[in-house]
Amino acid sequence: MYSIVSKLQIKFGGINTFTYICNLNINYMHNIINYLVPTYLTTASFAEIEGPHRGFTKKSIDAAREDVAKFVSLVVLEFGVEVGNKLLDLNDNQGHYYTAADFWYCRQHHGVGFTDRDMYNEIASNADNRLTKIANSFTERCVFKLKNNYLIIE
Repeated sequence: MYSIVSKLQIKFGGINTFTYICNLNINYMHNIINYLVPTYLTTASFAEIEGPHRGFTKKSIDAAREDVAKFVSLVVLEFGVEVGNKLLDLNDNQGHYYTAADFWYCRQHHGVGFTDRDMYNEIASNADNRLTKIANSFTERCVFKLKNNYLIIE
């Protein structure tokens, strides 16, 4: 029987990787997730649902935060904190974060995403393919509109 820490060490590739994830600055993680989640959810609703809605359920927002947090951790592991932050912070200066949108598109296999933007490779070598590989490691999600017009991600 493995402890929860052992399971995480196995999942994330051993003690050094696990320690690295645990040592990420909590404020950094909290801030970047808060920046990325709205774009991630907006992209999910745009790509998957037609017509007006009232937003996502709390459960769906929490699930999105968890997925984005995992994605951020994997990006930082792949690229390091400095380069990972540059990639995660790409935005249009109006609150749209490209990495969050492309994460949704790639994990859903929409055929668009990281490889459609040269800006990733301007920051790191082969970054578009590396980010796509990370996003593709996530399972697809389904978005449904409930009778009360709220959206749920499963």
